[in-house]
Parts: sequence; structure tokens; C-alpha cells
Amino acid sequence: PKNLIEEVAAEFEPAINDLGASLTTQLITDGQTFRVDTEHLKNAIRNLLDNALKYSAGKPVIKILLEKKNNCFHISVSDKGQGIAPAYQRQVFDKFFRIPSNNADVKGFGLGLSYVVQIAKAHGGKVVLESELGVGTTFIMIIPV
Repeated sequence: PKNLIEEVAAEFEPAINDLGASLTTQLITDGQTFRVDTEHLKNAIRNLLDNALKYSAGKPVIKILLEKKNNCFHISVSDKGQGIAPAYQRQVFDKFFRIPSNNADVKGFGLGLSYVVQIAKAHGGKVVLESELGVGTTFIMIIPV
């Protein structure tokens, strides 16, 4: 998963530079690898990075953390964006759901996070959301080794 994350992060460098954003990666692994659907997992991480950029005002600050805990890989994408209100935190994973917003500049169909959950489940894992309004959001994909 380390190489996969590095590859996706590199793809986002032009967008990060254009926005004056920062993207840091912390990839803590013991070198262990596991079998994944590479393209779908990369797409899931792309979706999380894209959302972090879209929903952060000013100069986005984004961090990707990869670590192994309890025989699972945890892939976290964190931002210091607007956060998600508790009332919407369960719904954001529903197909076609979009948080009501007055920001017409943010485009999408409400499919990305449901896709991320499906990819995690297809790998025997899950997605956890941690978010606070005005502070930021972290999505954690937990995938068993």
C-alpha cells in the first residue's frame, strides 16, 4: 500500500501546487504487503484526496497516514477543512447524498464516499469518519492484511 499511496499523492502534486495547498504523507509500515485491487484502492484514495481539496477553504492542509494496527492497514486522509456536521456524518456514505450547501463551485454526484466504502468492504474492511465542524475531517480506510 505504501507505493500505491506515493503514486496517488504524486498525481495530486499539480493540483496541490495550483491551490497553494500542502500534502504530507506519513507511511509507517513494516514492509508487509497484501493483495489488493490496486486500481480500485487508488481510486478510493483519489476520491478522499479530491474531497479534502474541494471542501477545504483557502490553502488546504492535507495529510495521508498509512500505519499498521492490529493486523490491519489504516489509510487515513485528513484535512483541516470545514468539517461535517454530526447530522450528516452517517448520510455522507449513502449513494447520491450531498450535504446541502450554498457553494455551487463544488461539483459532484454524491457517489464518491459510497464507492470508498464499497472498496473497503470488498477488501474485508470498513471506513471510519472523524469530523468536527470548523476543525476538519479524517476518513480512515481499515483493511485487514
